[in-house]
Amino acid sequence: MSETSPAPARSVERLFPFARRARLLIVGREQLRRSKSRLHFLLVTRDLAEGSRAELLADFAHYPIVQHYESADLER
Repeated sequence: MSETSPAPARSVERLFPFARRARLLIVGREQLRRSKSRLHFLLVTRDLAEGSRAELLADFAHYPIVQHYESADLER
């Protein structure tokens, strides 16, 4: 019996450019405010300034918020 090794996991980051073009990934506070009815959760980058982060937490308190990635990861 030969064992097959599982395929290496592919990173989700490679899909960010496609998600941005399809407008599934929204970048920017003003665009977030205009799109509140379409939001499912907020993805906040780790390098966001503390004041901006606090403002987002207050404005979007009823949405799930995930803090992950760096800004450069989303812009590639």
